[in-house]
Amino acid sequence: MTPPPVTLEGQDAIKLWRQGKEAWNAWVAENPVADVSFSGADFSEFESVSFAGYGFPTGRVDFSNAGFGDGDVDFRYARFGDGDVSFSGARFGEGRVNFANVTFGKGRVDFSGARFGDGEVYFFKATFGDGRANFSSARFGGHFFLLGSESSHRISALSFYGCIFESAVTLGGDFTCIPDLRGTTTKAHVDLQGLRVSPWENAGWWPWARRTTQRWHAAALRRLKEIAEANRHHDAALRYHADEKRATRWNEYGAAASLLDWSYDMLCNYGQSVFWPAVWLLGTFVVFAGGYALSAAPTATRCGITPCPLWDTLFDASSLSLANIVPFVPAAQAVRGDALDALFGADPGFWIDAAILIQGVLGVVFLFLIGLGLRNRFRI
Repeated sequence: MTPPPVTLEGQDAIKLWRQGKEAWNAWVAENPVADVSFSGADFSEFESVSFAGYGFPTGRVDFSNAGFGDGDVDFRYARFGDGDVSFSGARFGEGRVNFANVTFGKGRVDFSGARFGDGEVYFFKATFGDGRANFSSARFGGHFFLLGSESSHRISALSFYGCIFESAVTLGGDFTCIPDLRGTTTKAHVDLQGLRVSPWENAGWWPWARRTTQRWHAAALRRLKEIAEANRHHDAALRYHADEKRATRWNEYGAAASLLDWSYDMLCNYGQSVFWPAVWLLGTFVVFAGGYALSAAPTATRCGITPCPLWDTLFDASSLSLANIVPFVPAAQAVRGDALDALFGADPGFWIDAAILIQGVLGVVFLFLIGLGLRNRFRI
């Protein structure tokens, strides 16, 4: 018969906490699987509340509806075992609330409906296990910091839905989920400089057909873009716009529109890259120049000998390819005519004419994308 789970709660939990970290951690070592409940506890009689360095067993840890008074609250380097952790409805006073370097195990972390006073709230280098972190409908009176650790990517969901931020907000870290700030009220600066999200999964067999699994991801990314634009953070706004389009692809778009959208992504990262359009332009120049050289007629008017030397053929093919890429340059038409006569004589043929037209279109497209990238990079 399975023994009933150990539960530490109420005054027994407060009494053990007041004995200090060593006594607490010794009890946890003796009871590695247990539930701990401070639900509804009143800590207001204490000048400060410290769980710094405390360990918690595997099981549910419940601080829901607890009142922490106006002193500082310190959970630095606390270690929670696997299991749900709840601070739902907890009330924090005017002091600083510090969860720096805290470690949460596998399970849900719930701060929904919590109330924080005017003190700063730190989740600096907080480590979240596999599970969801829920801050929905919480209120923060002071500066809120959440800077994930290197392992913060394991968290499956991070929700601030409906939160009220009375002061500044700083979010950072690399997440494979999208922080959900839909419905939030922000009354001061929101810093998203260090926030990176990559919630993509493959859509089918093709590795390039990545997609998100939830349709609301696009709306969440749109909210991040809106916040970045409001704070004049142009680079972040571009980044979230690109992620928003990726989230829309394969979900709201059909196959044809998704392929077109994917092409725009691959060619220039939605206007964020100058490097990749330049690479594509250079590749177009090289490929078409090689094609013109291989297709050249065995005789050449410029050479005077048959067959024409390779270097002369490559020079003429490169001149033709370059002139096709920049057709708007005044000298391009004359260069193109000389190169065509040298390579193909009076009649290049249908396929060469088609190649010239295709290369001209590609050249204009890639030059436009380079200009778009430069415009976005140096936009004031």
